[in-house]
Amino acid sequence: MQSVITWGLRISIVSYTFLHLVTYFFEKRLLLYALACCGLFILIFASLSKTLRQFKLPFFLFITGFIILLFSKVSIGEGLYSGLLQMRSIVGLLVIVPMIS
Repeated sequence: MQSVITWGLRISIVSYTFLHLVTYFFEKRLLLYALACCGLFILIFASLSKTLRQFKLPFFLFITGFIILLFSKVSIGEGLYSGLLQMRSIVGLLVIVPMIS
């Protein structure tokens, strides 16, 4: 089971990186939905493959964002979609920069 989770995380990261580059130049709605789904899969697979000690910061950021989302007057689906798209400004940097250097 651990190998499935590891492969899922790898595929999600590579897909996210590819979609991040594509949507940077061609911002299509379907590609943005795919990007948000890949971001969600990264969070899910990372939470399954890492211990809570290794996953403290992403978990804290996700919970904090979700609490803020609950207090704002936005639907949960729309807020999660927006948050997953905003994640690309951070995750894109963390994934693409090490690949280049």
